[in-house]
Amino acid sequence: MSPRSPLLLLFVLLFVRGFSCASSYPPVEIYAQELDELPNGLFYNPSYGDYSSLTGPYLMTLIPYSQNWNGLLIDFNISCPNTTTFNIILADNLLSVPLDPSYRHAPKIAMIKRGGCLWSQKINWALSLSSTYSMNIIGVFIVDNQSTQNMTAVRLNNGTLYLNAYDNDLPNGVIQPVPTIFVDNLLGTILYHTLEATNSNKPMSFLQVTVSFYEDTSSWTTGFNATVGILLLMICCLLYYHFGRRYGWNPLKWRDEMRFERARWEARRQQRRNGNRGIELQVLKPEAIVNIPVVAYDAETIKNSTCPICLEDYAGLQGGIPENDQVERSESGAYRVRMLPCGHGFCVDCIDVWLGKKSTSCPICKFDLASPGVSIPVNEVTNEPLSSLSNEPLGSLSNEPLGSLSNEPLGSSSNE
Repeated sequence: MSPRSPLLLLFVLLFVRGFSCASSYPPVEIYAQELDELPNGLFYNPSYGDYSSLTGPYLMTLIPYSQNWNGLLIDFNISCPNTTTFNIILADNLLSVPLDPSYRHAPKIAMIKRGGCLWSQKINWALSLSSTYSMNIIGVFIVDNQSTQNMTAVRLNNGTLYLNAYDNDLPNGVIQPVPTIFVDNLLGTILYHTLEATNSNKPMSFLQVTVSFYEDTSSWTTGFNATVGILLLMICCLLYYHFGRRYGWNPLKWRDEMRFERARWEARRQQRRNGNRGIELQVLKPEAIVNIPVVAYDAETIKNSTCPICLEDYAGLQGGIPENDQVERSESGAYRVRMLPCGHGFCVDCIDVWLGKKSTSCPICKFDLASPGVSIPVNEVTNEPLSSLSNEPLGSLSNEPLGSLSNEPLGSSSNE
């Protein structure tokens, strides 16, 4: 599994978890509208009337439906067998017989109070009265007659809501003859008062309600925001861990560390670029090298007691120099070293190769013999890499032995 796989899996789990609270059935919304019956028996066109929108936390589906449904609201009392009769329904709704055909055939929604019998009995009794007296009931409201604070709604595995009430015996997920919703006490009281005021008008008025489902973006937005928030927090933690491992755990020092790292990277890039095209070297001409004085080693005048190039000890070498070796032994028997203007001394062979092939600076103190203050002729700059330079002795650069060159001042050459 690649390193990105756990992050992708976690993102999918968070995304699914964020939206798992969405219900299979969207929330319910009721539109209530007052209608007047015209002399020709038709009802006032609801699309031109004013309406009110009602919704609430306990306005929920008991029996599922697939589309919006609407009808004239009618009070069916408690709708219990052998308790609620047709005459009670007529009296509660201020109706008289015979019913107007336009009203009798209009679709209606029975509003039933909770209590007296089980919910399935209420629905079946309402449908029985509707069939007997041609009431055309197409939906049912079960209105709570008490506070719903002690009622709990349980979400099932299929996404439906189940009201945990003692008289709710409706099977979950089973399609019933008519759609049914549960209306809490507050919204039910509003509907009852509105219906009572409407039925008392003269001429007769009716209350039409439309039950619709609307897209609940709150749960979607909440889940999305929670998922995005968790992902942003994870990204911040990963970034802090990355920069902490690289630059230290103090964020105040990250800027300086990053600036230092960029400078170091730029130096390495410049070094690689120089290595690819050849390092530009400045070296001394052989004529200038031989003009640097060769003196007998003296601990009081020479700052260093060993050659940093070959690591030979000057004092220890004096006894091992052959008597006839006039290059390395002076007249007094001391070891001969080439003394640079900075006061450091080196083996003649070592420093001659260094100054003629590698650098114009002292190997110890980096004093530059090609600086303006020292009049030593400087060889032309070469564009060849350091590795391409030959390792021949310095004496091969000149047609004459080093010892045969005159001890002229540093600023002059032997050809002058």
